[in-house]
Amino acid sequence: PGPVMTEGIAQYDEAESGETRIHLLPVPRWGTPQDIGWLAAYLLSTAGDWITGTFIPIDGGAQLVGRRWTI
Repeated sequence: PGPVMTEGIAQYDEAESGETRIHLLPVPRWGTPQDIGWLAAYLLSTAGDWITGTFIPIDGGAQLVGRRWTI
């Protein structure tokens, strides 16, 4: 996943964590563990039965602006 606010990220100061760059994302907010959970729930449900062997970016669009995260 892309920039997701977790306890691990929260320990860094603003400059280290990327807080100053989060506004550059197409979805300008930190991801949450719940965001990841929604995708996992979908894939595990019958709605995801036909999805196999694919890469689903769940990064708020971070891949579109390049990799600027140091952690």
